Amino acid sequence: MAYPVGRWIDQGRERMVMTIGSILVGIFLALLVDDLNARITALEEKGNGKF
Repeated sequence: MAYPVGRWIDQGRERMVMTIGSILVGIFLALLVDDLNARITALEEKGNGKF
């Protein structure tokens, strides 16, 4: 993974690498937050409201 990314940067495609990386991080962060929210909601509904 690091070798192709390094080659893209050496070829002058820094903006593309950073843009794609930022988009991927944003997507994964949104998925993580959604998953955590679903787990907390399930625990609150199951128990006494404390997790």
